[in-house]
Amino acid sequence: MDNWKLSQVRCRIFMAAGATLLLLLSFETVPLAGLPAQTLPPSAMIGVVALPVLFLGGRLPKSRALLALSLFVYWALLVSLVWFMLDMNMNSFVDWRLRLLGFTRQLSALFLGISVFVVVRSLVLYVAPAQIIWLMLTGIIPAALVALLNTWYLVSGLDPVAEMVYFIRKVVVPLGYHDPIRVSGLSSEPAHYGLFLGGYALPVMFAAWDMRIVRRTWLLGAIAAILLTVLFTNSATGLMAVFLCLLTSALIGLGRRLSLALGAGVLAALVYFVSSGNAWYLEAQLEKILRSGNPSMSATTRLFSTIGPLTKFPEKPWLLVGVGLGGTSVHLDDLVPEVVVQDIREVSYEDQPGLKTLWGKIVAETGVFGAILFGAFGLEALKGALFISRIAHGTGSSHIGKSAVSALTTLLLIHAIGFGAYTFPYLWLWAGLADGFGVIGRRQIRC
Repeated sequence: MDNWKLSQVRCRIFMAAGATLLLLLSFETVPLAGLPAQTLPPSAMIGVVALPVLFLGGRLPKSRALLALSLFVYWALLVSLVWFMLDMNMNSFVDWRLRLLGFTRQLSALFLGISVFVVVRSLVLYVAPAQIIWLMLTGIIPAALVALLNTWYLVSGLDPVAEMVYFIRKVVVPLGYHDPIRVSGLSSEPAHYGLFLGGYALPVMFAAWDMRIVRRTWLLGAIAAILLTVLFTNSATGLMAVFLCLLTSALIGLGRRLSLALGAGVLAALVYFVSSGNAWYLEAQLEKILRSGNPSMSATTRLFSTIGPLTKFPEKPWLLVGVGLGGTSVHLDDLVPEVVVQDIREVSYEDQPGLKTLWGKIVAETGVFGAILFGAFGLEALKGALFISRIAHGTGSSHIGKSAVSALTTLLLIHAIGFGAYTFPYLWLWAGLADGFGVIGRRQIRC
């Protein structure tokens, strides 16, 4: 087979893998009971499979975002290697098996996330913007249908519907939250479903609205329906993700009138929802704060996952360089105040405690320099999204650029208050789209 035919075969395999990745983004985990990972998206695993096909085709196009991400990975590996050697030789309390397991888990998670970024970044070279949006819209459907089915049960009280939702989630999300009393879609828990909506589904649907690739009356009905489901998550973090998305979309002009109208509608519905006694979980958390003055375990673990490492810097300056990937599992006592150590252990896997926010994990494991590099990666991706939204005004790539600005802003902020796994694919996805279209736009300008 000659080189041209090999190139065509590689291209088709890569496009098929990339399309499948987009179609499976609403699935948060691989449905294999006993697999010790709550967040292991099949889309990320497909990204890993597609990487060899991509690299056989040649070098990746350069960009500042890719450079910042590469430097972050090199730094994380360097810090991890140094700390692994120190822990093995100087800290007698450390079990090398647990330390190696922690490092392997976090390195694998980071690699899975980066694979989504690299594959999506290259996919835009082969697939038109409208086709990308169609694939992403189609991928939203499974989670939306399960969420709507769950909402139907909560409104109607029909037990057969509840049993159906429970069965679906038990099969698809074996390690997740299964009780249909709160809506979770196909995500591991209700808050994760809110992240799915605010960090992925809504920006995609707003792009489709501006591109007019779907009849607007149908799309409006679909958006209103999934926004209804987020109320039944009873998740403050999930609602925050949705409101952040609506706010940033309105500010950047992504379906501005629609975003403002929907935001007002969701707010009014939320007020009614709370006043009618349906927001029982949110009310219970608020009542606990008012009665005892102490927030819930969920709130404290997330808060101190982010600010804990920062508060420890003055007394332990060596934390400025981080403790390496997976180092949290053996250095948790050094990273957060003593009052929340046990709480974090209780909501983590046994022998593998971890911080509950992505930014907290990055600061703890790669230090201040690692956080700066990862922040530069996010900032460069945002700049790429803004760049393509301006130079390609009115085109499909422009609308995707605006969606990427909204989604990336939402995700970079929301990952400071929750969602600590590197494997969450949405940030990597939008960064890949923004950087990929940015590379194309700069090439066109040079020509």
